[in-house]
Amino acid sequence: MDAALEVASEEGTRRVNHRRVAAQAGVPLGSVTYYYPTAENLVVEMFRHLSTTRVTPTEDLARPMSRRQLVEAITSIVAGEEKVSSFYQALDYEMVVYGFGHAEVAALASEWHDRWRAALAVNMSRESARTVVALIDGWLLQDGVEKVRLTADDIRPQVAAVLRGLEGPGPEGEDS
Repeated sequence: MDAALEVASEEGTRRVNHRRVAAQAGVPLGSVTYYYPTAENLVVEMFRHLSTTRVTPTEDLARPMSRRQLVEAITSIVAGEEKVSSFYQALDYEMVVYGFGHAEVAALASEWHDRWRAALAVNMSRESARTVVALIDGWLLQDGVEKVRLTADDIRPQVAAVLRGLEGPGPEGEDS
């Protein structure tokens, strides 16, 4: 599956096929077709693998924290030490786009986003968590597609403003 993910990240899901994956993995073509009889099956299983094995910062987000800590945690995901790599940015995008035409992959993408929302909901309402996940996705998409390098200094005040707008002011001194 790692070879399929590499092909999807570098060339897009439309290029994931048995031959490319076998070549990327350095295995005989028959070993790929044996386990994944169709290209669609290969792609669906690739996204299932991605959605169930990818390490995310959701565990860190799922602990109670101050508003300031939350702003820093979200900022770090978009533009800091915990920043999502371009490899995973591409795969997240590919999974969502493929999910538009494939219900099973759409469900995997939805479950993925649900885990993010549940983690964030420890520190905000579910509705606010949905908005923040969409905002993170948008920033990462902009960063990946437009190659707009967002810095923590760019993101931090925006995250603080969005949380203030969604959740109201934090405790005194905790808004930024």
